[in-house]
Amino acid sequence: MRTLGRLGLVFSLAARALACTDGDAPEAVAPVLATDPADAFAPPSDGGAAIEAEADGGVDANAPNIVASASGTVEVFVNGLSLGRTNAPGAELLRTSMLPSGENVIVLRATKGGASAPFAVAEIGGVFGKARTSARWKAKAATAAESTEPVGAWAKPDFDDAAWSRATEAASKIWTANAGDDVVLLRLRLYVPPGFSADVPVGFGHAVTGGLGGPIVDVATTTELAQAVAGTTPRIVRVNGTIDFTGTEGPITSQACVQAMQCPAPMKTEYIEDILGYCDGKPTFPFTYDKAGTKPLVVGSNKTIIGAGVDATIKGKGLTVSGGAQNVVIRNLTISDINPQIVWGGDAIHLDDADGVWIDHVRIARIARQMLVTGKGKATNVTFSWNELDGRTPYASFCDGAHYWAMLLVGAPDSITVNDNWIHDTSGRGPHAGGLPGASNTGHFVNDYYENVPGQAVEALTSATNLRFEGTYFENVRTPFKDEADPGHVYAPLGSNVGKPVNGSFPVDQAALMAFANVPAAAVAISYPAEHVPNAVPHLAGPGHIRF
Repeated sequence: MRTLGRLGLVFSLAARALACTDGDAPEAVAPVLATDPADAFAPPSDGGAAIEAEADGGVDANAPNIVASASGTVEVFVNGLSLGRTNAPGAELLRTSMLPSGENVIVLRATKGGASAPFAVAEIGGVFGKARTSARWKAKAATAAESTEPVGAWAKPDFDDAAWSRATEAASKIWTANAGDDVVLLRLRLYVPPGFSADVPVGFGHAVTGGLGGPIVDVATTTELAQAVAGTTPRIVRVNGTIDFTGTEGPITSQACVQAMQCPAPMKTEYIEDILGYCDGKPTFPFTYDKAGTKPLVVGSNKTIIGAGVDATIKGKGLTVSGGAQNVVIRNLTISDINPQIVWGGDAIHLDDADGVWIDHVRIARIARQMLVTGKGKATNVTFSWNELDGRTPYASFCDGAHYWAMLLVGAPDSITVNDNWIHDTSGRGPHAGGLPGASNTGHFVNDYYENVPGQAVEALTSATNLRFEGTYFENVRTPFKDEADPGHVYAPLGSNVGKPVNGSFPVDQAALMAFANVPAAAVAISYPAEHVPNAVPHLAGPGHIRF
């Protein structure tokens, strides 16, 4: 792990194969942002490295970089310092600055350039991963003075931008809501956790290496993926594009009923299969859905499954690490669209008798049941980090647009670190922890961001459940911790967490804290202050936010 202190900052404008002839004048090349702004997000060229070496006295492969462009002119400011401007989309400007640990402020001052659909686009990358322009940036039209002043108060870290609106986003390109604004200011507060590296896991899964040392296997079809993840031979499996299992195994028809309530338009009713008594006393009917979603893909030991790009997706089928499998890494993927209209139609990631699993920078959306579930067998030495659990769905149990089935940690036994995840638009089971008689569940939740949860976030169900929360941020969460008669133990002091619950409180059960007394220090993730979570997690979580 590498501490981020004084690091060289490269400011690079729109560049795949860019080259600078010297340290003063950029050499223009053909524009590359014509269709997909993500195509411009590439590492600095050799010319950039040479200039950085000249400025800093050596080459730092971990130096942060900013890639940016706009429909007209764009100027970049970092922590109140102007790094330069250009109106040539194919030019690269290089400057040396600092991007320290802690909070940083990045500002783009962009001009419309005569475009009918003006835009600015940027990516900040480094050992901490990548952060892209999005609707979470702030935006405002620049006044006449702000359009021309060298460095305004709006570029300074201590400037209050609370009155600014959210940016308007389309495919990572952002602007103000008014396309007629000629000059705009776009602002991001980015918190870089001290000592954090996106390249290594922390917590219980800190020792997981996956397929490290094995061959890299590129896959683009369902058959190639299934073959590559099987067995115990070390292998790095690189997913290219979307691998869609939908329809590959035919349909399945089961008796079902309405899960909770019939939903009015535009919401759609969620159904549940008639098993385990879920439909007792309710009318049932045959319901047909996709069979592939009910049979997750089995992942063998010593595997790394990693998306090759921003859009790498496994669709229509989840993954299971089970049967004694160990040492598995799953990173930089979207797992989506697994029978989202019927519960029991399939889980996204299932761990059952597994040891040593790192799940990182994964986005999970539109799932039948659980986004993450641990089964009747153990799930030990697991780290679940920097993932996006996107619960937005028309098939909501309570007709509120929020997925109920987020995380089920049965505890047979479980030891899991859940850190820096963006868990939003869910309504329950975030997690539901405990469930098997005699089992145990030790969970460490660190710096997670719960946003827009109309139900409850955390449920600790059994007396052998011990959940420790640190640095957690709850925003627009109705009930952070379910505090009914559940016998589970939760330690979540408000002093190290932030939240404004409508219902419930922040429990401080010392038994949950004491459960970590014998956990090795290397397996305990270190938190940062909760108030910084909104400026870190939603900008760095999910696929496309790690380095390659």
